[in-house]
Amino acid sequence: MISMCPQCGSNRWNKTATATHLTCPECGHSWPYRRGPLLILTGCSGVGKTTTAICLFGMTKDFAVLDADMFYIPDDNHLSSMLEKVCNLSAAFNQQGTPLLWTLTGGLDLLKNTYHRRFFSQVKCLALTCESDELRRRMTEGRGITNERWLNGSMEYNAYFRTHDVLGDVHFDKLDITQLTPDEAAEHVCTWVAAQLIPSRKTPD
Repeated sequence: MISMCPQCGSNRWNKTATATHLTCPECGHSWPYRRGPLLILTGCSGVGKTTTAICLFGMTKDFAVLDADMFYIPDDNHLSSMLEKVCNLSAAFNQQGTPLLWTLTGGLDLLKNTYHRRFFSQVKCLALTCESDELRRRMTEGRGITNERWLNGSMEYNAYFRTHDVLGDVHFDKLDITQLTPDEAAEHVCTWVAAQLIPSRKTPD
C-alpha cells in the first residue's frame, strides 16, 4: 500500500520519492513515509544463513526474518522478480515500524535495477563467510551435497565475500562464522541489525 495515494487513491507506479515524502503523479499530493534501510543477510549456499536465521526467531522481536526463496519461481527472470517482491514487502513493513531482515544468496548486483529500491535509505548487507574447508564440510556432511559444480560454485562465492567488500553497488559487512555456533552467529547478527536501525527509527513528520 506504500504506492497508493491517500488523497486520490491512485496506485500508479511512478511516485516521486524523496528522503521523507512520496508525491502522487496524478494529483500532486505528498505524504510522509518511513525510508529505512533494506536489510540483507547474505553468503554462499551452505554457509549457514538459514541455520542462523532460525536461531534469530526466538532471540529478538525488534525485526522479522524472512527467506527471499519464499518468492522463488523457476523462470528466466526469477531473480529480478524475487528482488522486486523483497523490496516491496520490506517497504510496506517499514511503514509499520517493523524492519525485515532477508536471507538472500544471490542478486545483490541486480538490486540497483529494482523500482522499489527508491523507498530505502540504504541497502545494509551482512555477508556470512567461513573457511573453505569448513564450508565444504558443512555442504557435504551437513547437507549431503556431492555435486562438485555446486560445491565449487559456493566456495568461489564464499571466497569473493571473504576478499571483497562490495558487489555491484552494494557494500557489505562480513562475519566469519567458522568458529561460531549458530546461536553465537545469531547474536552477532542481532547486534549488527541493531546498529543499522539506530538512525531509521524516527517517525516521519
